[in-house]
Amino acid sequence: MPFIKALSSEILDQRNNSMNYELRTHYSQAPGFSLIEVVVSIFLVSALSIILVGSTNSLHTRKRTDLTAIANKAALKEIERVRNLEYSSITTALSLPCDTEFNNQLPGCRIDRQVTNNFNNDLNLKQVLITLYFNYRGGPKFVVLETLITQKGL
Repeated sequence: MPFIKALSSEILDQRNNSMNYELRTHYSQAPGFSLIEVVVSIFLVSALSIILVGSTNSLHTRKRTDLTAIANKAALKEIERVRNLEYSSITTALSLPCDTEFNNQLPGCRIDRQVTNNFNNDLNLKQVLITLYFNYRGGPKFVVLETLITQKGL
């Protein structure tokens, strides 16, 4: 009997080992990624790229808005300078340099001043149109401001 018991226990051990081997080989991980992992990775990468593109666009919009505000300030300063000129010396001028305060902030800054007096001569009224040009992202941008000046002041 001990022989049968030993033989049966050996057969059981072999059977358990072969079942464990089958279980291990059947359920072992294959190399590579599962479909779920790939889909989640693609989703995360696309979400991050959308956020990046959105923030980049808002930075460009902010930069353009800041440059336009600086250009408006420079054009207003030019209008104030023209108002301080003697009335007879207010004439049309093209490609005037920007104030030194704005040259570093506005690339390619230049100012055109057009003066018209198509009004009733009794009023001695001049219309002054200030156009400030600057470069942004390789293209020209401009700001236009207009004012009226009389011989006796504003």
